Amino acid sequence: MGQHARRRPPRRRPHRRPPPRGTLPLWLAHGVARLEERRAARTGATPQLTRATLATVTSNQRVSHARAARELGYAPRPLNDMIRDTVAWFDQAGLLQPPTAQDALTAVSGT
Repeated sequence: MGQHARRRPPRRRPHRRPPPRGTLPLWLAHGVARLEERRAARTGATPQLTRATLATVTSNQRVSHARAARELGYAPRPLNDMIRDTVAWFDQAGLLQPPTAQDALTAVSGT
């Protein structure tokens, strides 16, 4: 039998709650968000769900660039070109540092 690489156990973050499971009707989610906002205001904690979050996730996320193309001549570029140009800009601005020998060792060892 061949050797198998050991899998690292997933990092656990004890301070974070596990993600919720299942679904919640929207009308009930709005009620929960309102209660959660009140609890957070009383305790100073960060709310786990807000009405603003619900508005964002339930809004229409479909966006078309047709109007920008029609009125402004916008033409999206290939992703590879955008990434290459972005890296070149960071390099020209002096925001990239050459990798060190330690960086190379870290990349090879995976630690």
